Amino acid sequence: MTAGIAIISCVCYALLMVSPWNTYWVTSLGKLLVFGVVPLGYLLTKGDRFGAVFHLGDKKSLKLPLLLGVGCCLVIWVGYTLLYSFFDSQQILSGLKAQGITKVQYPFVFLHIVLINSFLEEFFFRGFLFRQSFLKGNKRFAYLFSSILFAFYHISIFNSWFSPAMVAFCIVGLVVAGLFFCEVDRRCDNIYGGWLLHVGANLGINVIGAWLFLTA
Repeated sequence: MTAGIAIISCVCYALLMVSPWNTYWVTSLGKLLVFGVVPLGYLLTKGDRFGAVFHLGDKKSLKLPLLLGVGCCLVIWVGYTLLYSFFDSQQILSGLKAQGITKVQYPFVFLHIVLINSFLEEFFFRGFLFRQSFLKGNKRFAYLFSSILFAFYHISIFNSWFSPAMVAFCIVGLVVAGLFFCEVDRRCDNIYGGWLLHVGANLGINVIGAWLFLTA
């Protein structure tokens, strides 16, 4: 059931991204509905599963993910510096502007993506999809399906930013990242470890976005 809800939610989001209503804030509200409200409603009907998603457990388990998040941020900055020539800055900015993201709006978008959007994705892909499947005993499926869906859902976001080769490279990287997020959550026994790591990754990416706007 969770896999079906997840697929339908991602398809609805992708359709919204190619619709005439595709602006950043409209699609963000749409994502909140299909990635937040719908799965929350389902979990509420399952009683104890709702608490299992949001429980914190041992706070000490978050120390390593916090350090990994900082390291991930630094790796992204170094990687961008080394691979700078493979990125088309104007194409990326055009893709952002097509979603209604301007230089003036970017500080608000920055905070939303780094803090709120990252948590919504962790809840949906790891808390709702991975964790529910894992607890049912479908461990291999939980890792692979949640990570692959996590990667392909991003196509509707950055498809217009990069060349086909770079999109394929990003998909592979996102599958690996999804698997890593799942493992962090499993070891921490909560979704907050993966969220801290996700915050670090989004911070690294969005600082680059801010740099592109400042230097455009």
